Parts: sequence; C-alpha cells; structure tokens
Amino acid sequence: MDSWWRIDLRGVYTIDNITINQKSSHNTDLNSAKIYIGNSREKNGTANRLCTSIKDIQYPKPKSFHCDELLSGRFITVSLPGTHFLALCEVKIYGTEKKSTFELIRINKTWVDALDYCRARGTTLASIVDEDTQTWAELQASNSNSPFVWLGLRYTCTLDFWFWVENLPVTFRHWAPNGTIDDCDMSGAMEKHENHLWFSKSAASAFNFLCIK
Repeated sequence: MDSWWRIDLRGVYTIDNITINQKSSHNTDLNSAKIYIGNSREKNGTANRLCTSIKDIQYPKPKSFHCDELLSGRFITVSLPGTHFLALCEVKIYGTEKKSTFELIRINKTWVDALDYCRARGTTLASIVDEDTQTWAELQASNSNSPFVWLGLRYTCTLDFWFWVENLPVTFRHWAPNGTIDDCDMSGAMEKHENHLWFSKSAASAFNFLCIK
C-alpha cells in the first residue's frame, strides 16, 4: 500500500496552489509523490482527480505546486508510491471557498411539512446535482440531531420515477445499495453518519431537513 497524507478542509474549495516546505529528504523524499483533490475518501483520497506530480524539489527550499487544471474539493491527498514513511513538515494551501447553498434545519418534521417550512421562507428543500452539492449536504447532515435528513427528493407513483422538487432530473446519485424503494409516499433522505448515502424513507417519518438558502 502506498503511503499517504490527507487533509479535510471542511468545505469545498477551488485550489490555487499548494506549497510544501520539506526541510530535507532524510525522512521522506517527496519526488515522485502525487497530489489529489476532490470530495471522495475512496482509496484514501486517491480516487479523486490528479492535481499534479511532485518533482524537482530542492531541499530545504519550499516549493509551490499548481494543478494541471482548475480543481476543487474538500480533501487534498499527497500519495507516495511504495511503503516509505511519509512525513510533511509544512503545507500551505491557497484557494477560494465555494459557499454552500444549503441550511440545516434542526427540527424534526415530516417530508411534506419540511417542504412547506422551506417554501414559507421563499425557498425549497435541497437538490443534490453534483459532488459539490453532495459534499455541502454531508457537512450539514453531520450536525443534525436525527439519523437522517430530508432532501428535496420525491418518488411519483403516477410517472414511476424519482425527481427533485425544483423540477430537476436525478442525474447525480448516491443511493445506498438496495436503498431505494419505488413506492408511493416515499421520499429521499441522507444518512447522518458514515458515507452519507441516500435512502428511501416514508414521507410520514420525521427528520431534520436541508433547505436551500
């Protein structure tokens, strides 16, 4: 298994550059290491997009790295091939936060009541359309006081499909294995812990919920 170092930024950031100040190569020679950026913890973060490869470090001078393309994410991982010990002396990360558009309401309500609550505030329940909105929802859900949080995800028996109440199609998916039940009065909720997977839940259940700001 490769050695790795990872930081959780606790938000989604567009990364401008990463500066590593490694005093010497005595403990860890970083040449040939790779930097990954994204929202996944899979494979210790190395399933995320490759930012760049580390090379031409001249110890003890700090060196800045720019991604080969503009990347954003919650996690930054440095992976070193082989089983060498990996120690980083100093890492500085420069970037711009992508502000979350979700707000957690820590009140337990049924799905319909949660939708009415959001709409009374001139908004609606949250739609998750990509990795960034999934990550924003995960960060909010982890602070809930219920085991699940309602999303704006609803099943229609008449037309036999899932949809977002913003009238958006479900193109991005994060369902738990066997987590969907295509039945009347079912709505989508995200689990508070673990991988923040989606589950079908009876709309009569009462959970915290996510409104769009």
